[in-house]
Amino acid sequence: MVGFGNLGRRRAALLGPRCVATVDPQAPGADHRTVDAVAADRYDAVILAVPNRDKPDYVRRFLRSGKSVLVEKPMLFGGRRDLEALEREARGGAIWYTAYNHRFEPLVQRLKTLLDGGAVGKPDRARLVYGNGTVRDWLGTWREAGTGVLEDLGCHVLDLGGWLLGRDDDRYLLWDLRPVESATFDYAAFSTADRRVVYEIGTVFWQNRFEIDVYGSPIRPRRPHWLRVAPRSLQPARRRGARGRRSAPASCARAPHARLSERCSAGAARVDDR
Repeated sequence: MVGFGNLGRRRAALLGPRCVATVDPQAPGADHRTVDAVAADRYDAVILAVPNRDKPDYVRRFLRSGKSVLVEKPMLFGGRRDLEALEREARGGAIWYTAYNHRFEPLVQRLKTLLDGGAVGKPDRARLVYGNGTVRDWLGTWREAGTGVLEDLGCHVLDLGGWLLGRDDDRYLLWDLRPVESATFDYAAFSTADRRVVYEIGTVFWQNRFEIDVYGSPIRPRRPHWLRVAPRSLQPARRRGARGRRSAPASCARAPHARLSERCSAGAARVDDR
């Protein structure tokens, strides 16, 4: 486990005895301060929960040494060439996988099944909202740098838009992007260039919101088709105070671990869930 902050601790706890070492240059409780302090023959794969700017270098290092990597979202690239260049670094069948927990939530998986089965006909328009009140957890940390909520929550809704609706290669229109309560962006609204899929995200919402509305072309005349995933339909949330973070079920957090193991066992050159 490389990175022993909030997410790193949670991942290590889920792994239990399978976690042979934790590494962090400054976090209390980590077993080691550097990766070099852990003998390579002690571990088969790595979970990476470090600041976004450091992820590509770490992933490249481990792929070159034949170690598969589960990366906490997001994994950011300047373009497809950067992605392909990183894939070429892999040795010994190593792969990397970015962990997007929400696609493993039971109701989201059910929505995927319904959409693939034509429950709304051909999806025409969609709206995805993901917000919470966790901006207070950012204050004074490395998260107050970069693009803020776009990296933290935006990557989740973009992943769901691609996975649920098959919209992987869209261009986007930015409607609103602002810092409200922190030094970086903590609220955003944007859409696909054709305005058919709208996204709203924020860490300054007064209550947790996780909603997906999908509208499709009617199968029968004059009868609209609409599916919704909303918080009261999802697994119970755990709250911290008045504006706590919505917590996915533990089974969803474990799912990326299982997915990485499955693909490694199958000898996959890369992980592709599209």
